[in-house]
Amino acid sequence: MTASSDTVSWGARTDVGRVRSVNQDNIHAEPELFVVADGMGGHQGGEVASAVAVEAMSRSGEEPTPSVDALVERVRHANSAILERAGEDAALAGMGTTLCALAILQPDWKGGVRVGLVNVGDSRIYRFADGILDQISHDHSLVADLVQQGHLTEAEAEEHPQRNIVTRALGIADDVDVDSWELVARRGEVYVLCSDGLVNEVADGQIAATMRRLDDPAEVAEDLVRQANDNGARDNVSVVVVRIEGGSEGPADALPMAPRSLAGEDEDQPDSTDAVAASVYDDPPAVAEPQRRSRRPGVGRRSATTERRARGPGSRARIVVSTLVIAAIVGAAVLVIGLYARNNYFVSFDGEQVVI
Repeated sequence: MTASSDTVSWGARTDVGRVRSVNQDNIHAEPELFVVADGMGGHQGGEVASAVAVEAMSRSGEEPTPSVDALVERVRHANSAILERAGEDAALAGMGTTLCALAILQPDWKGGVRVGLVNVGDSRIYRFADGILDQISHDHSLVADLVQQGHLTEAEAEEHPQRNIVTRALGIADDVDVDSWELVARRGEVYVLCSDGLVNEVADGQIAATMRRLDDPAEVAEDLVRQANDNGARDNVSVVVVRIEGGSEGPADALPMAPRSLAGEDEDQPDSTDAVAASVYDDPPAVAEPQRRSRRPGVGRRSATTERRARGPGSRARIVVSTLVIAAIVGAAVLVIGLYARNNYFVSFDGEQVVI
């Protein structure tokens, strides 16, 4: 059944799926705060981590949320709450959870509804407007990084044996990187928050088709979970659908804030001032990405004859200098990769234990 307020209407559904015996997902759906958390760390640990995160988010959200920064602080509070709970019970050591959330920010702005969005991990946030579905969040996962770096195709990522490895989660470290967005939503826009149990079974095209076919948020959530179960539902499935009912129709009066990745109080992350499409839908910055190597268009190997003709009196000196430059570049690359490997983590599973 769809619930509603003056600002939004919404529907939410979570399901254990066809394979798992315990639902480690937890959701929260209230007029001004919507959360999806996907727990990790064995049956007990994952279930507890996601429950603690949702409870911490909802308790700290009893007052109106003035900004996306305040929403980010709730995520940090949830991270601390998970670590504190794990410290009290050795059986829960290493538990964690992904999390995505949407908050209705107060007050409204110029006839539009201010919306704050946050994401940590591979749970997703979509926006559906004018019949088009766009993924706002960026998956913090190993395969998503490999796709972004050009090492995997989207099709290869869907079947990759390490697709369950996430590169960010709550409950793993004292500090947590949080991707965040603040934007102005207009009447009729729909936001979908979901765990990876949905997107692993239902393609984006099917999600979009469902949203074109159904208007009621509760019916959309119910039908998407049904589709995931029909396709095997190898994981728990959670969906929260939020439709903007307040504000006015038409284009926004001003640009939304760009996505940011916030790791700590002392970090100063630059904001982008690009156009709406770029600032909302471009991928948020990753934790740390290896530099890509690219060959200039039209530049290939020269033949041996051409190489010999190109050599002049100063060619030997140039070769020596070039060799030294290449050696310096290779050395720098090795150093960067080493630092990256020592300062980043991946989260996976060994049986029912979380492995970092």
